[in-house]
Amino acid sequence: MELALAETLANAIEDSKLVEGYSGRGMYGRTTTGIIVKSPTAALECVIKSPQLFLDDKHQPLHGFKGVDGFRFDNMGKDFILY
Repeated sequence: MELALAETLANAIEDSKLVEGYSGRGMYGRTTTGIIVKSPTAALECVIKSPQLFLDDKHQPLHGFKGVDGFRFDNMGKDFILY
């Protein structure tokens, strides 16, 4: 996930934490930015409740946002990481 999008989500999702340099399952050492969240649905709820955070004044996507279908999650035991 692009850093700007991760920062937007992390600022909008309560009790979240931004993580840089995350390497998830099947990434074979590649790294990305992620967000630690309590619920795997937190990002979806954020996008549904606050779509204006992801659109510019012409209603075009910001930060390379292509929708929540491109998000991936890993279970970290107690929390989840969205990347």
